[in-house]
Amino acid sequence: MAVDDEGVQKALRGIGVNELTVQYGRGRYRMTTGRGNVLNVEAYDFKPSLHDDMIAADLIISHAGAGTMLESLRLGKRLIVVVNESLMENHQAELAEEMERSNHSYAATVSTLLDVIKRADFSTRVPLPPPNSEAVPAVLKEELLLRDLGR
Repeated sequence: MAVDDEGVQKALRGIGVNELTVQYGRGRYRMTTGRGNVLNVEAYDFKPSLHDDMIAADLIISHAGAGTMLESLRLGKRLIVVVNESLMENHQAELAEEMERSNHSYAATVSTLLDVIKRADFSTRVPLPPPNSEAVPAVLKEELLLRDLGR
């Protein structure tokens, strides 16, 4: 079930979404715009940057890529990530599930998207903490120090 499904669009309308902007990528799929949709839909295959669309969004439904997830959450957006179940050794699923467990976002698959939208309570989500620019250098320093000490 994808965002062009009538049930998904009705559920989105039920949580206050009236417009849907979709980047569908370079594949064969093309999102239907105009008549036949519950929501006002704008769709495109590719833009060099999604940043302006993300800023304008009230809710982001995204693939479970780390960069997109972090950018969405850093912008303070409500986020549902849809995991690609066909990936081997699925790090996307691991990240999406951990972000949901940490109450930052919701995780879905194409088949569970409608149910996730219906059960989502974004008031229970917590903002992502600010990045800690000292964390990685501290770990590297500690590791290098331990190697120098022969451990």
